Amino acid sequence: YIKTKVDIENFIDYQISNIFFSNRDWPRNNVDFWRVRKEYDDFAEYGQDGRYRWLLYDTDFGFGLYGQSVSHNTLEYASQSSGYTWENPLWATFMLRNLIKSEDFVIQFVNRFADLLNTTFLHARIIEETSKIRSVMEPGMQEHCERWNRNGEIGEWQNQINTMLNWAAQRPGHQRQHIIQKFDAGEEYNLN
Repeated sequence: YIKTKVDIENFIDYQISNIFFSNRDWPRNNVDFWRVRKEYDDFAEYGQDGRYRWLLYDTDFGFGLYGQSVSHNTLEYASQSSGYTWENPLWATFMLRNLIKSEDFVIQFVNRFADLLNTTFLHARIIEETSKIRSVMEPGMQEHCERWNRNGEIGEWQNQINTMLNWAAQRPGHQRQHIIQKFDAGEEYNLN
């Protein structure tokens, strides 16, 4: 039933991304999802099948930019089943914490997390993508700082990029440990 209402692959990618980034302005905040308003159609084009999909945005509270610890267990945080805090109420963790009760979901979630840690979230790839974005933005940063009376902040911008890159180098090891702890997964295996 859930698979007819939710694009599970999209939901997993959305959750993993926020968890990897340690986005502390989430899951209560910056959550948006969409669907085409129609009954589920298994034969429809991608995005046109009537299932909900999540939008990833406003992740600036991630990657260590506001002092988040690289070792923060955001997986546990995003699936919390007790307690209440303003930034992480139980309604915000409801879906993930209930889906991880399903062994099939856990297998899909953990396998996808491992895939992303070994591809999209590889430190070398993050450096490459960050360098591309930096090269596009850098020529206009001095003008941006001057326009908004932020003189001297171009150095701060460069420091923040370095913070993100250093944080990204350390995060995968912590994530692997969080997955092992959460799902009692045992030891790691390297696959080729």
